[in-house]
Amino acid sequence: MAKFSTSNEYTDGELLALFREAYAQIAATGVSYSIAGRQWSAADLPSIRDQIEWLESRIDGDAKPAQNLARLVRR
Repeated sequence: MAKFSTSNEYTDGELLALFREAYAQIAATGVSYSIAGRQWSAADLPSIRDQIEWLESRIDGDAKPAQNLARLVRR
């Protein structure tokens, strides 16, 4: 898992990489995964997939405003 040491916000690209890593890790092992102090588990895979799709569309420039994407800060 990526480690960050500053208190700046994640970029969309960093978040996308973290959510992709979380999805792959959970799908492969069934073990929970932590991003910025929030735990994600197998039950969260649909939510993680939604975040990945939203971030991909945001990076591509056609995203609608997020309704459920929590603001994550580096810890």
